[in-house]
Amino acid sequence: DFTFAYMGLAHVHALAYHSGIDRTEERKAKARDAVDKVLELEPGLPEAQVALGRYYYYVLQDYERTIEVFESTQKARPNLTPSYLGGIQMRRSNL
Repeated sequence: DFTFAYMGLAHVHALAYHSGIDRTEERKAKARDAVDKVLELEPGLPEAQVALGRYYYYVLQDYERTIEVFESTQKARPNLTPSYLGGIQMRRSNL
């Protein structure tokens, strides 16, 4: 079971895209592929939903969908996403 390895891979690809290290469509696709693998392996795992939320946040910059995913995740694991939600609120207020 490599769920957590794929979560790490998804995070690294998303951060590489977000930070400007590699803003190619290929990097974006690799991030999504890793997220899809995580969701395939453990769809009900809250951490899998965090991987999806990070993709929406770092790659797509879709803050509304990120909030939806993180808020639903927070119900299952309250300590998993508070810093992300705070960061999103800050970004939204600066737009």
